[in-house]
Amino acid sequence: MSGHIGKISGKLFLDGQFATLADLESLDQLESELLEKEERLNIDITEAHNEASSLLVQHAQAVHDSVEEGDKKSIIAALEDLSKHELVDTNKDVQTAIKKAENLASSEHHIGNLLSLQQNYNTSTETDSSARIKSAIQEYLELNRRDVPTAVEALHKQWRKKLQRSAHTELQRLSQEAEEELVNCQYPSKEFQPSERLLSTLEEMIFLDSSLRTQSTADPQGVPLQAFLVLTAPYDIRLRFHFEGNKDTNQPDKPEWFYSYFLDIVEEQENFLQEHMQPLLGDSDKVALNEFICALIPSAIRKASVLFDALRDTSTELSHLLYETVVFETALKERYFYSPNRGNWVGISGSILTPSRFDIWLNVERNFAVSRFHAIIQLPDAWEIDFDGVERGATKPTKSALMVKDLLEGVTDHYRSLASVTYRLKFLIGIQTTILDLYHEQLHEQNLLLESNISLLSRALVGAADKQKTGGSEGIWRVCRIFGSAKFMIETLQVWGEDVFFLELWRDITSLNNSSRKEGGIDNDAMQTSATLPTDESDEGTLFDDTIKGYTSLQDRVYQTAKAFLEKRMQDGMKEYFKLNDWSKNVDYPDPENVPPSSQLSLPIQTMDKYLGIMRKCLSAEDMYQILKDFSKVLSEYFSRQVIMVNTFSAAGGQQLISDVREMWTRLGLPQDQEYHRIYESAGLLSSRDFKPSHLDGATVKSVVRRRA
Repeated sequence: MSGHIGKISGKLFLDGQFATLADLESLDQLESELLEKEERLNIDITEAHNEASSLLVQHAQAVHDSVEEGDKKSIIAALEDLSKHELVDTNKDVQTAIKKAENLASSEHHIGNLLSLQQNYNTSTETDSSARIKSAIQEYLELNRRDVPTAVEALHKQWRKKLQRSAHTELQRLSQEAEEELVNCQYPSKEFQPSERLLSTLEEMIFLDSSLRTQSTADPQGVPLQAFLVLTAPYDIRLRFHFEGNKDTNQPDKPEWFYSYFLDIVEEQENFLQEHMQPLLGDSDKVALNEFICALIPSAIRKASVLFDALRDTSTELSHLLYETVVFETALKERYFYSPNRGNWVGISGSILTPSRFDIWLNVERNFAVSRFHAIIQLPDAWEIDFDGVERGATKPTKSALMVKDLLEGVTDHYRSLASVTYRLKFLIGIQTTILDLYHEQLHEQNLLLESNISLLSRALVGAADKQKTGGSEGIWRVCRIFGSAKFMIETLQVWGEDVFFLELWRDITSLNNSSRKEGGIDNDAMQTSATLPTDESDEGTLFDDTIKGYTSLQDRVYQTAKAFLEKRMQDGMKEYFKLNDWSKNVDYPDPENVPPSSQLSLPIQTMDKYLGIMRKCLSAEDMYQILKDFSKVLSEYFSRQVIMVNTFSAAGGQQLISDVREMWTRLGLPQDQEYHRIYESAGLLSSRDFKPSHLDGATVKSVVRRRA
């Protein structure tokens, strides 16, 4: 803050002094005046420091006198009141006096220690400035381990600042020594061997730099120790030489070359850092490898920032830059467990992605993803079923569904390492949810077309070409494609919803929304989406719940389309069978248990077996069972309404019906469930007066018996 004010004051001063070109002639005189002012200021600072030291001594003596005199008076006065007051009140007065005395004594003791520290520091016989500062710091740290009385906190902090300034000055000197010794040791060549002098200098630097350092998260990249900045300086020069000049290695479309070189540097120094530098860090929680990377990271940030501005108008290359940046960040985390700033590392991407830059990148990624999506659904084989894309026995999706999943996973990889919750949320909503909605729309439109054609087909309003596409095998293939794709997306989103990354994003959004609730929570743009956003911590859903609901609704509708298709094809195929009216014929079958099925069932059974066979190839056993169960119910109802309730039956007719029902259910592999037994036992009642049903209620039995001839 003071530096900022100084800059403003300096600017105002210069503007006032040099309003015209003629004023520049007084520059020499002005410089002389400034030097005189600076000299007077230094004298004032020295006098102020001496005065502060004198005041410190006086304050210490005053505290001492207070302890010696005031404390005694307080205690004596309290003791004299013992005979005049109740015991409880007297105890309180005594305790108060004693507490006051203890506080005064503690302040006196602490100030005495600070005076001792000052005297030792000013009169030290150490010729080595580093050793003198180190000794003072150690004495201060020892003093700092005790509780600091409130009365002397300001003095305590002042001494800390003084030692920090001295340590900083000494660090600059030691840095020069270390740089010179690194050259003598041929660092960073393969012949490099650290000398004792180098390691000793680096150890002193680490102590001076880390002893008085306070933990801070102000810098999102972390603040490395000065010793490691010295070690990385030669490598920073190399990186500039190879990747910021006119060398062939400086290719804007090849950011991975820079990142690979960076990782090679870390690998090259890994042994030295672990064997020689880590011991110098002592018992601290710092990791030498992490400190080295932290010191070199600014080189990567500088390079990525320059490349971003250079590539902002080239969408493909900009996308590639950010992708490789994320890959590099992931490599640092997974290979070296790099986690500076108490684990809250924003990454290189977090440093270079200002809001305006992020919007540029987001638009690039969105345009690419949407363009890729449209290319996917327009591929010749986009809507072909992929029988190898999922595990055996699962409902099969189309190739487009698998490719859309890959596209969405690629988007996740691009923003997975972003530290900003808002940025991650914008990727989810702006790209992934958009793609999911577009694909849902595609499937929905295809199902609407299929529904429309089935409806027209039932009214004989479809042309021959459309009838072939919708009414035959192609129609059932279409049903399977839409159903399989919808189910695949549901299962994919369910898995993603339980993924650690999306669970953490859900948690972060909850925290963000709660913290900004007073300002209206997450912005309205974020809420206008089919993605589910949490409203409070008790919300236990997932990010994709609303999208899953949309796809589930579509899947249910496609299922109804499949049922309608099968029912329509069954109706068309069994027209001739339903027209049969000879059920009351009197025929004696030689073997009533093995009556041949009606010939009119042969073609519809073949047709329905073909359709159901296609579905068996595409659907899981669970989905297929539900289809067969529902079809069994439909078929049972048709047998009841179109055959039993509109005809009269002789025993032979009943035996024929039993054979037809058995043939239909057996050949089509339909479940012999309640619906099957209902129609089978109805036929049994018609075939023999001695038949005893076990699955029919009384009303049904009566209605069936009435159909006997």
